[in-house]
Amino acid sequence: MHVIQVLKRHWRPLLVLNGLVLAATIGVACYYPRTWTATTRIILPSTNKNAEISLGALGEVRETGTSFSSEVNALKVQSAILTSSEVLSKAWQADPQREKYPQLGSYEKLFKAVPQSQTTILAVEAKGNAPEVAEARADLVVRSYVARLEELRNAYAASRDTLSQKELDRARRELTRAEAALARFKRSTGLVNTDQQTGGLVGVISSLTTSQAQAVAEGTADKARAQMLTARLGMDAPQAMRALRLGESKEYQAMRLKLSSLDTALAEARGLYTEKHARVQSLLVQREELQRSLRELLAKVVPASRTERALDDSLAGGGNRDSRIDLILSLLEAERAAEARSRQSAQLGRTIEQATERLSAISTRQATLLDLQRRYELAEAAYKAIVAQMQQARLSAFNAFPDIEVLDKAYSNPKEANPRTLLIALGGLVAAVFGSLGLILRKEAINPLLGPKDLQSVELPVLARLPRTKGLLPSGDPPRLESRQLASTVSLMDLPNRRLMITSSTAGEGKTTLTLGLANALAEMGFRVLLVDADFRQASLSRLLGHGPQVEGTQAEPVSVIADLDLVPALAIEDTSTAFFVQGGFERYLDDVQTDGYDYVLVDSPPISLTSEAALMIPAVRNVLFVVRPGVSGRDAVSESLDRLVRHNARLVGLVVNDVTTRQEGYRYSYGRYGRQSLEVAP
Repeated sequence: MHVIQVLKRHWRPLLVLNGLVLAATIGVACYYPRTWTATTRIILPSTNKNAEISLGALGEVRETGTSFSSEVNALKVQSAILTSSEVLSKAWQADPQREKYPQLGSYEKLFKAVPQSQTTILAVEAKGNAPEVAEARADLVVRSYVARLEELRNAYAASRDTLSQKELDRARRELTRAEAALARFKRSTGLVNTDQQTGGLVGVISSLTTSQAQAVAEGTADKARAQMLTARLGMDAPQAMRALRLGESKEYQAMRLKLSSLDTALAEARGLYTEKHARVQSLLVQREELQRSLRELLAKVVPASRTERALDDSLAGGGNRDSRIDLILSLLEAERAAEARSRQSAQLGRTIEQATERLSAISTRQATLLDLQRRYELAEAAYKAIVAQMQQARLSAFNAFPDIEVLDKAYSNPKEANPRTLLIALGGLVAAVFGSLGLILRKEAINPLLGPKDLQSVELPVLARLPRTKGLLPSGDPPRLESRQLASTVSLMDLPNRRLMITSSTAGEGKTTLTLGLANALAEMGFRVLLVDADFRQASLSRLLGHGPQVEGTQAEPVSVIADLDLVPALAIEDTSTAFFVQGGFERYLDDVQTDGYDYVLVDSPPISLTSEAALMIPAVRNVLFVVRPGVSGRDAVSESLDRLVRHNARLVGLVVNDVTTRQEGYRYSYGRYGRQSLEVAP
């Protein structure tokens, strides 16, 4: 939609530009120089003699006829030779029309070589301004091509022997050096093939790594077992060893036996006597002294924090085997096993490192051996390849520049060659498109259209957004929903003199249509409305309603349009009659026509930017409703018009955006069935 609006806005310069481009295109097509094309065909001989040469490590070379390899097309090679500057320069020197082509580059454009698919035929095309000229050029370039092939063939034969001999000597020296280096390395290292040695070392390293991982795992398990036993015993391994030595102490055993006897006697005494009896108290004192002595002896072996538990659980006391002895033995065994596993893991690690170093040394030497072997093989293959090529050059019928045969003599189409109509038309189209685009961009840069962001920057309320209408005066239709909404908004405004001027920045923005729709809606609401056509130059509103301009100096007489809606036609004043506005004539004019008690006086003024009268009407009206239309209103024109209204002390009540897209058509049609009132012109 925006593109269409831009095209409508600039259709006149676009029409002129595209007309000029069209005329230029037609002129080029009519006066484009005529040319004729002569064609001759040459054929390359095919051969069934094949040669296959094995190059060892370098692979295999297969030579078939005149083909260099499977990727090279012989016809394209010959086409490149035929159109080369060397061939065409000879034809250019002998051309009878050489003066028309001062540069070789322009002369080269007259020739083209086209390989025929699935054949060994090459078509040669030559252009000229006459059929005989084109044919002569085709024959001339073929003769130059044949002469060039002979030159290349001789030069190739002369240089190949010299080049091949130099390459052969160099390849022989490289082969000798590679063979000597390989032999010296084998003698110094004693290595011929280290695959088995490398495999054995890799197996040993893998086995040692597995054993080391197993030793580490078992050592970890032994450490965990020792920690568990330490927690259960409440002592570590050194303390457990000292506790075992207590069980072997005779003094400790005697004290434990004596303590056991005292406990037995104390139990018997408590069975016979009370707790305060002298016998019981004496036994208690003896047991306390014996326990203190036992603790003193135990403190020498076990720390003080573990003493109480050590006293509670006797070690080898009473003549029976203590249950903790087995746990202590297990603890000591776990500690020793963990330490042994750690030493074993360390030893395995050192062994693995030594094996890895040996493997690395072997791998390094093996890489050197393989590199020397590969160099020797490449040197040998290169030497064999050069020898084979020299033998093939002497024995084979291979020729990089074969003899050719002319299949057809040069002939040309007797009809005149058509100019490049399609290319000319395409060029004209491209010029028209880019020229139009550049013109539009230039025009839009000078006077861009009003956009949504520009409306947001204007500090005025948008009172209504009116959709596109098909006609200025839709006969029989009631006011549109948007006009009713705008009329409702206007009816709520405080307009001191009940006058409202509807204006815009330029023509074609729909202010007259808006004025008529607003007046109709206000009249439908029950207000008495007077329409004043103040666009004295165009008088669009008056002509729309079927009335001509009034003669200046006559009494302004309102005419009825519909019920509660009257019109004052435009005055027929001179273009230079600005004194009518400056001296207050327009304000008196409005005062005269407003004496009949109208609720609203709607003034349809001319555009602000096109005339000076619109700004001079402001003192008589004050209240201004500004109309903009996307796709028609220019950003600069709207901005300048609003600034001009502000400078003339206009009271801007708001904006109306005209000709916008709406999605409320269905609702408007259903709503239009209520309260229909036709807008008809009064006789």
